[in-house]
Amino acid sequence: MINPNYTEGRFLFIVDDCPHCAVWKKFIRQFNMQLKPNKRIKIIDCTSYDMYDICSDPVIKLYEDKLDGYPVLFIGDSRKDGAESVEECKAWLFTRLFNDFIFQQRNPYLPTIAKPLLFNKICRWLRGRLICE
Repeated sequence: MINPNYTEGRFLFIVDDCPHCAVWKKFIRQFNMQLKPNKRIKIIDCTSYDMYDICSDPVIKLYEDKLDGYPVLFIGDSRKDGAESVEECKAWLFTRLFNDFIFQQRNPYLPTIAKPLLFNKICRWLRGRLICE
């Protein structure tokens, strides 16, 4: 049986004193507040686990074999490693979690449509126009 945390879980694993984790820390709490309560991302600090092998959250043991660096974000079966900029992280999250916002918003990263093109298999380009069915 597949653990539902793998298919439905939303976890961000971070550590202290990591410049890439700091990019996520700048905006993730504020971004989380825009999502529905049952769709929010759980932020898990793995600093004590890496330094002293103290497991502060049982989810760390569940994802232990998948954690090879930080930061790493798991949303269902999707995985996002690292962070180059706040803008890149927001764009990825906005397109991936488009339908999970409390108040539906237009996607600022895809201004021509109100759907996430990256994750919608039905949208296609036809003669220079985007057609979504």
